[in-house]
Amino acid sequence: MKFIPILFSLCALGSIDLANAYIPIPLSPKGGKVLSTPARYHKLMQKYGLEGTLQKRGDKIGTIEYTDNFYDVDYVGTVGIGTPPQNFIMDFDTGSSDVWIGTENCSSCRPTQKFDTNQSSTFQLDGFPWKLQYADGSSVSGLTAEDAFTLGGLYTMNQTLGLAENVTGSFANTNLTDGIFGLGFPSLSYTGALMAPVVQMKKQGVIDDAVIGIWLGRAREGGGGELTIGGINPAHYTGEIQYLTVPVKKYWQLNMSSISINQKTFEYRGSSSIVDTGTTLIILPMNLTQDIYNEIPGTRFNSTAGYTIPCNTSQSTEQITFTLNDLPFPINVADIVREEVGDGYCNSGIAGTTSDFTILGDTFLKSYYSVFDYGVDTIARIGFAPSKR
Repeated sequence: MKFIPILFSLCALGSIDLANAYIPIPLSPKGGKVLSTPARYHKLMQKYGLEGTLQKRGDKIGTIEYTDNFYDVDYVGTVGIGTPPQNFIMDFDTGSSDVWIGTENCSSCRPTQKFDTNQSSTFQLDGFPWKLQYADGSSVSGLTAEDAFTLGGLYTMNQTLGLAENVTGSFANTNLTDGIFGLGFPSLSYTGALMAPVVQMKKQGVIDDAVIGIWLGRAREGGGGELTIGGINPAHYTGEIQYLTVPVKKYWQLNMSSISINQKTFEYRGSSSIVDTGTTLIILPMNLTQDIYNEIPGTRFNSTAGYTIPCNTSQSTEQITFTLNDLPFPINVADIVREEVGDGYCNSGIAGTTSDFTILGDTFLKSYYSVFDYGVDTIARIGFAPSKR
């Protein structure tokens, strides 16, 4: 069996019967200026068109200088596009379905690596206009094309690519990546992609199974990570992988029925929970968010920073348990502690929305080795096993 590992700048990936066939892609932490937790919250509200509970401090994206290795930032990896490959730092995002990068024609793109279409012998311009727009008006737009991708040593042809020729708002202000590598289902695609890149790789015979595995390392334990394509990596988890059915091939979503903390259980009667590797935070309806923070001593809230918790919560042995498809998946309360804001307080990795909506981002996922099985000829499913530290 064939599979690819992709190591993240702070991340990594995994298997079923697929354990002997995967390609790893390293994931790593993005240093320098990164988004603050409140800024990440606002960006996430824009991504899903949700109504947030925090006030914005103007239109600028908040950033912080990443100088320590305590809290988890962005998990990114390298993708080669074109022939010969031009390398780009990409955000691997299960919450979106398009692959897009800036081009030489994009004057509004940040000064980073841009794709030179003239240097690729396999580039084909489709020329169809595409546009992705967030609820706040931020947008990225351009034309569609096809080209080859190189992922962890695997070479795949004729993949749909969005060429970004104009970016505005939050897309123009970010300095974190060169583009997005969407891992969602094609029903969410803005570029008209007919199938996910991983599924197309299976169809081309590049990999045996349309499966990815993701391991996200904790920053305070050295960071790093890995994404595997075509299989999973047993070195990054313990026990057995528990597989949960994805009800609809739109978002990678599961049914959540309750959350528990301190032996108290709070029911959730909303829609499905989206599992999103492109999101840092856990987003819950405001009532559930309040229920959780009522159980964490010393919690504070204000209208701009949101919830902050004592930084020494990182020493807590308590857990928060999410019931997904009727199975319990606990995370440590210590793992929701993020960057310090002063006076012994830190931002938190759980935030609320006025919408009846839940998102499980990296704050949840770093506790588990996660498997995303596209179910090409059957049902799609997500698998979780405790992450091996």
